[in-house]
Amino acid sequence: MVAFEDESTVAAFIQEQVSHPMACKHVGDRAIYQCHNDFGPVMKGLGNMIPQMTDFGLAQRGDKLEPLIHPIQPDEFRAPEVLLGTGWFYSADIWNFDAMPGTGPYSPAQHVADMIALIGPPNPVLKRRERDMHHWRWSPAALNPRGQLSGTAAEFYGGPFFASDGTFVRVDLIPARRSLVNEVPQCILEENHVDLFLEFMKKMLCWLPEERATAGELLLDPWLNLSTT
Repeated sequence: MVAFEDESTVAAFIQEQVSHPMACKHVGDRAIYQCHNDFGPVMKGLGNMIPQMTDFGLAQRGDKLEPLIHPIQPDEFRAPEVLLGTGWFYSADIWNFDAMPGTGPYSPAQHVADMIALIGPPNPVLKRRERDMHHWRWSPAALNPRGQLSGTAAEFYGGPFFASDGTFVRVDLIPARRSLVNEVPQCILEENHVDLFLEFMKKMLCWLPEERATAGELLLDPWLNLSTT
């Protein structure tokens, strides 16, 4: 759970309920409201820094013995190993970064293209894992966004995303003028702070899950301890 980035978000939500109340049902003397987790886009000026609220209904257990390959995470925050079906673990939570600009329909291929633009080509190890694991199936099958029953990551997300020679199959989607430097929030003005922020992000946004920093390591990162540096 995260705090709202601006108190006016709550006031706007309350006002919206006056004119457009949420759906609810009455059971005895209780009113049960439909789950609501969309409070609109993050306030302008902080959009690159403050995450959207995410429903705890998307939480998953990570202590199972079998490989974890089934779909998880909100679309925009999905880690590469989830999209590629190469097996995920708790390190997927470290990725949670919205790599996709704009508000158009979600496209997994575009998502991978944006990742490439931001952090460079995938590690060959990850591409090999996608080839080796593309036939791995989960059970029960899940409905993909197109309403089709899917039992593999490729079926669910429209992969595989890399050809047998390791090239990305939708090179045409890679934005030409995107980079991680462009994701630095405008409120970070000092050059040394910009460098610290970028180093912090690079520790999170690694293609290989095992190369990402842990939550404990990030907590000690200089970016989160500017007052002591």
